[in-house]
Amino acid sequence: MVRKKNHRGGGGGGDNWIPEALQMLKCIYYDDLPTYQKLCFAYCSLFPEDYLIDAERLI
Repeated sequence: MVRKKNHRGGGGGGDNWIPEALQMLKCIYYDDLPTYQKLCFAYCSLFPEDYLIDAERLI
């Protein structure tokens, strides 16, 4: 994995909290979703990141 330097010239090591915080937010909001939206979220998670999902493939 290649890391980009941040604007301060570091290796990005100080920014490790951002993905962890986003993961926590995702879990909090996921728990509040209605069941039908949780199923949709789970289905979409089967596709790779940045994959363009064709509308005809959706259930």
